[in-house]
Amino acid sequence: MRMRSGWINRAGWIVEALASDQQGQSSVLLVLALPALLLMAALMLNTGLGILQKLVLRGAVDAAARAAADAYDRGRWNYCQVLIEKDRAALLADEYLKRNMPQARLVSIEVSNDPRGSRATVTVTGAVDVPVLMPGLIGHPGNRMTIRSKTATTRTASGCGQAGGAEAS
Repeated sequence: MRMRSGWINRAGWIVEALASDQQGQSSVLLVLALPALLLMAALMLNTGLGILQKLVLRGAVDAAARAAADAYDRGRWNYCQVLIEKDRAALLADEYLKRNMPQARLVSIEVSNDPRGSRATVTVTGAVDVPVLMPGLIGHPGNRMTIRSKTATTRTASGCGQAGGAEAS
């Protein structure tokens, strides 16, 4: 049997002493796991805030589209014709969008009037910037969310019109 030299013997004793000493290991694990836990928590909060912003924006854009569909020419309506005035529709859509979600903005509004005067369609697009928590860790400052909603106003054969339902896309 060969004898170990002195420094190897001492190094082995130090390694055995460190391996047998269990104190402080939980704090090392906590320090290593804490950044990953904070990043996961930030990602979960960002996802939840994004979903909430999307739901609120969808409701605000739907309300804006319905309000814009109410911008039809009342004089022509009495003669069973539907004609939506684009400028008035844009003003109403922006007003209702801001009323339901102040940080949202109106991106576009499209008005399509049927040449026969029986149907008019309004498509409203709204957007909002959704900030993220801890943008330095994730790598970007935020997301832009855009929602489009479409609604129509039609006149029926029996009377002079009724408002249609909103179609969100």
